Amino acid sequence: MRKMRRRVWILWGILVVLIGIAIGLSIYLKPYEATAAALQAMEGSESVSVLEEDHWYHFAPQSKKDLSVLFYPGGLVTPQSYAPLGLQLAEEGYSVFVMKMPLNLAVLSPNRAEDVMNVYPDESFVIGGHSLGGAMAARFAHDHVDQLAGVMLLASYADESGRLDTTGLPVLAITATNDQVMDHDMFAANRKFLPEDTLFYEVEGGNHSQFGSYGHQDGDGEASISSKEQTAIVATTIISWLDNI
Repeated sequence: MRKMRRRVWILWGILVVLIGIAIGLSIYLKPYEATAAALQAMEGSESVSVLEEDHWYHFAPQSKKDLSVLFYPGGLVTPQSYAPLGLQLAEEGYSVFVMKMPLNLAVLSPNRAEDVMNVYPDESFVIGGHSLGGAMAARFAHDHVDQLAGVMLLASYADESGRLDTTGLPVLAITATNDQVMDHDMFAANRKFLPEDTLFYEVEGGNHSQFGSYGHQDGDGEASISSKEQTAIVATTIISWLDNI
């Protein structure tokens, strides 16, 4: 009887620990959700349709250019949060695919861009991403150089596993002055992994969170420009870069 009681208490103890772990993970992995403005952008526009597939959202322009964009969201950020940016790029004729990630973490599916590329084998693609998504996009580009036309990094940097300095790919790196989430020292140190002709642009007054549209991210600095203004600046910079690839 004593052994039975001891086993019951042990099982209860294990159950309590597992419940605690589950609660902790649910809190830690709680995603940043899209704002009302982002959800509105998900409706598309007169010239852009937004299509949902199993692994991505497709911002499809009526009049399409030859180059398309693959985009990896930031860590724990829902893909819909990048709808304002995706919509603005698509309105300029660039087809945009914002990837869905397991648990909203690109590190869990770094090759997800292949899903789109397999469906559209005749498309020409650039790949990019925000924060963790940018780092994973750089790693994908490092391993798929011959299948891509360029890489764009938003508040992000390439590491040694995603080094792009010898790929010959054009690279755009956009940061923001009030970003307190990205490690600026690491960004500077890792510039060696980017090509010498990388185009760098810094958004004056912008922060980390406003590269998407999901509210204020924990630990970020306060932006001195609006989310709408930052999105417009980032979109204009990307479009200018894409137009010259």
